[in-house]
Amino acid sequence: MQPSLRTFNAEEVFAAVRLIVEILLVCVSVRTACSSRDEFRCATGECVRARDRCDRFCDCLDCSDEHNCRTYVRPPVVVLYQLTDTAD
Repeated sequence: MQPSLRTFNAEEVFAAVRLIVEILLVCVSVRTACSSRDEFRCATGECVRARDRCDRFCDCLDCSDEHNCRTYVRPPVVVLYQLTDTAD
């Protein structure tokens, strides 16, 4: 006797993936405090390094480490050259 195989439609697969993601988010958010003051607690409950907050890169799953940041972006340096003809 062979085991029967079942095919899944796209909606079933999407629902299963969504459930797995929700379970993972719950597992991550169970943690109530970060282990040290050198960590930042994301809105999802995960902890990232405090120095990674406001660095213009999402380190938290929900990018909450980049919310309410006043990041200074240095303008690019422009160097102007004046070409002179030295051959007389």
